[in-house]
Amino acid sequence: METLPSELVLNILHFVTHVTDKCQLSITCRRMHNLLYNNPWCWSPLDLSHHGDRITNGILVTILRNCGISIQLPGELKAMTTTTTTNNNNSNNNNLQLKTIQQVNLSGCWCITPEALCMVACSLPQIRQLELNRYGNTTNDTLWPFEQRDHLYQMRPSHNLSSLAMDMSKVPSMSLTLSESTLQFIVGRCSQIESLSLRYQHFEIDSCRAIAGQLHHLTHLDISSCTITQPVLQMLLKNCGKRLLSLKMLNIELTNLTLLCMQQYAKNLKQLHLSCQEPQVLVGIIRTLEQFHTLEDFRLTQLRTGGNVDGIVEKLNPASLRRLDLSPKLDFHPRYPKSSPTTIATGGGGARLVSPCVSPSGTLQRRRSTSPINNGNMMHSFNKKNNGNSSNDNSSINNGNNTKSSSQQQQKLRLKQLQRQQLPRTEHQLYLTDRSLTTLCNFKGLVELRLCYPVVSKSALTQLFTCVPNLEILELRMEMRKAAACSSSSPILSSTTSVAGGIGGTTGGHHYLSLGDERLLMQQKKKKKQAEEEEEKIWQDQDEDTVDVLRGLLPSHVPRLRELSLYHSWISTTTARTIGSLSNLRELTVYNCGKIIDREPELIRRWLISLHLLQVLRLGRVGHIRCDLLDDIATPTDPSQSKHISRPDDEFIFTHHPLLLSSSSSSSSFLSGQWRWRCINN
Repeated sequence: METLPSELVLNILHFVTHVTDKCQLSITCRRMHNLLYNNPWCWSPLDLSHHGDRITNGILVTILRNCGISIQLPGELKAMTTTTTTNNNNSNNNNLQLKTIQQVNLSGCWCITPEALCMVACSLPQIRQLELNRYGNTTNDTLWPFEQRDHLYQMRPSHNLSSLAMDMSKVPSMSLTLSESTLQFIVGRCSQIESLSLRYQHFEIDSCRAIAGQLHHLTHLDISSCTITQPVLQMLLKNCGKRLLSLKMLNIELTNLTLLCMQQYAKNLKQLHLSCQEPQVLVGIIRTLEQFHTLEDFRLTQLRTGGNVDGIVEKLNPASLRRLDLSPKLDFHPRYPKSSPTTIATGGGGARLVSPCVSPSGTLQRRRSTSPINNGNMMHSFNKKNNGNSSNDNSSINNGNNTKSSSQQQQKLRLKQLQRQQLPRTEHQLYLTDRSLTTLCNFKGLVELRLCYPVVSKSALTQLFTCVPNLEILELRMEMRKAAACSSSSPILSSTTSVAGGIGGTTGGHHYLSLGDERLLMQQKKKKKQAEEEEEKIWQDQDEDTVDVLRGLLPSHVPRLRELSLYHSWISTTTARTIGSLSNLRELTVYNCGKIIDREPELIRRWLISLHLLQVLRLGRVGHIRCDLLDDIATPTDPSQSKHISRPDDEFIFTHHPLLLSSSSSSSSFLSGQWRWRCINN
């Protein structure tokens, strides 16, 4: 490393995207530390959203200083005077753009104060991409059901009398909330912003005016799940729509007047994400799409039963569209004993559910920095481990910044247990038929296709696969196809309400269990096991050529496929072997697609060995996974799971790690264990 030119090392650092990896690199040697300190642009994108519960004011200041950023406070900026000429200012601005961090993500960093956000805006005035979402990344495999994806399933009460933006999985007290004044200040200081994300924030008319009046370079805007009124949304489209290339407004109600504003002022959009709960709004969406001739990425979610989307597909431009994502209304319903609380309190011997208006001792409280930001010596180590020494604790705490107490850790664990429970779910059909698939055959440039529970046939899918040779990402959720393919008299397969990863539901409504009724829980588990066995028998008794709708997924049809996600789509042994021939696959997800592992015990091994580019393999409810048969190529991430006894409904994640050369052998042999696995519902 010492012999490489600095330019080459900086080019290598450009491909290291995770901030934790860069922190580790900065302490490896003095040269690496100096390169990262003297070249702040190497830290871009600065994504701290995965550490939202650890980032405090002091830690944020230390991170910026370690990145070589000069800390500026709002008061100091007012006292500064400029003595250079206009030409010098232009040259300084150009140099600043080349040296500073231009992409920052502070989503979900609920421990920092509004003063810290204003400090970031003053210290990084040339920022181009800013993400200040209220919540951070919550689609964690160890936290949420296997089927979750960004803005796909919503956590809602069973009565469904809730707004589109409501999500009961979010904890309001653990969120980054922006006030009107804070957002206006940030927008005023960072006038060069091109991409702005404000998911789940509260949007008022003053914020709309600030964004429209200050951000003249704004081209990408994400306001999904924001609390916003229709007049404010219409004003935003009118003032910013002409310069927008990307607009994401998922889980926001649409009216005909709002859609009319989009038709008039947002004709240049290349990316559009919408939600539509009312089928009658589809007519307005179809008329709107007629005006978007350059649309490349379109997503529509939360579509209730009764709305036919074939007309939408027909209005899309085959020459420009590259990505298509269509999904119906999909909801998870948490089980609460009587009411619908929003927080969990730990005290005594366990967890109890409390009302939002109650604040007992031990409830989840908002931990914020109580001390103001200053330019003093705040020596926080972002990747420092706590070894139990009180002196080390004092060195990593600045004045009023509190660390996560043991009670808060217990509360977070209880919250995870609640969210990882077996959740009833409601899934509607997506009225996308073979007519739409025939239309999609003309989209030769299609790169990404995601369809959730469409009503399509095997022949139409096979024809589509032969017509999209550039397809790279494919996601199919076909549980509703199951009811059409199998006997309609079977109560197991004809229900539209089920349970994610667990207890079966009923067609007429949701069946809720008391948290303390262990006997009823065991009865439901027994019924579920019997239902799965009967369901698998039904599949095996039928002709594979009839029920396997993925027989056309051949390497010759989709040679560029790199990400494949299959949910509730029964696949035969032949199709499972064919998947192992997709040489460009990097991510593979197979969930509830029949007991393929029981039918083909060596299937996982074949996939891990034959798919040379595969990085992530996610499996769930596919049979008994014998990890002990993979000891020579896969090892558990957690050693305690080494003797794990697999269950048919287990969910596993296999991640690829680089091979290491063996030091004991002169040959080019490799150490075993290039794959790491973990059972996420153990």
